[in-house]
Amino acid sequence: MANTDKALAAEAMFVAEKTEAHGHRMLDEDADPARAAELVQRCMTVFKGSNLGTEASKLACERRLKRAARGG
Repeated sequence: MANTDKALAAEAMFVAEKTEAHGHRMLDEDADPARAAELVQRCMTVFKGSNLGTEASKLACERRLKRAARGG
């Protein structure tokens, strides 16, 4: 049973790493501000607790601060 658990954990980690890497690429490549805002929101929710979720939260905060500084 332990071997199965280790294999399952390794496979889950692989999937999580690939999914997070894809999320990073999506954030890095997106040039459309509206789509980027939607993507950041989605990443904050889907990747909550991961590095990507934390990064998305920081991006969202920065966007809110910039928008507030512009008065909009």
